[in-house]
Amino acid sequence: MAIGYDAASNTTFNGTASASWSHVTAGADRVLVVGIYIVDTTGPASVSTLTYNSVSLTLIRRRVGANSNAGELWYLLNPTVGTNTVAVTLSGTPAQAAIIWGISLTGVGALDASNENGAASGQPSVSVTTVADNAWIVDVVGENLNDVLTAGGSQSKKWQDALASRTAAMSTLGPVTPAGATALSWSGVTDAWIEIAASFSPVAAGAGLGDEGRPVFVWRLPEPLVSVW
Repeated sequence: MAIGYDAASNTTFNGTASASWSHVTAGADRVLVVGIYIVDTTGPASVSTLTYNSVSLTLIRRRVGANSNAGELWYLLNPTVGTNTVAVTLSGTPAQAAIIWGISLTGVGALDASNENGAASGQPSVSVTTVADNAWIVDVVGENLNDVLTAGGSQSKKWQDALASRTAAMSTLGPVTPAGATALSWSGVTDAWIEIAASFSPVAAGAGLGDEGRPVFVWRLPEPLVSVW
């Protein structure tokens, strides 16, 4: 089964340690990927709890940047279908900005690979070495100014938002075949940046995820024999 794009959503906040918003999921063999970009001159907070429909997500990567910024990427296999609440609580209260987003895909089997990068200047780039053929990559980037960001290569930009002159954006890339090192990039950045990317493998033919995220396999019974006289 091929991976497909489902939906994206986001929110921004500062001056508080928690926020929530709605995200809609549909389709089979789903994954929800949530990224957050945090900026605070006293040092960026980290995510304490992150849930979708009260189910906890799993951290993929956290990156602390060069200028009081940080990024994190989380995921949840088989999120509940429908409109549900994404809720986040941070370890502290960001005075500058917290920009958080979610994207859901269908036809996903498992987390495949991930990588991160960051710098005080220059244009964002990161390489992910995918393992499975036809994997999809979810790529998120944040920077410490309010610029219009352009996704590179064959990436499909899904969303961009800004708060207090800080910007974050996201894209998808897929299917990636054959598997191997895949470069992602952005342009238009003029300050410190962080980029985190993760790839997801397609669900195997004849297998899917049950209601609790466990693999479900389907066997076809042999066709009955028919005698011809």
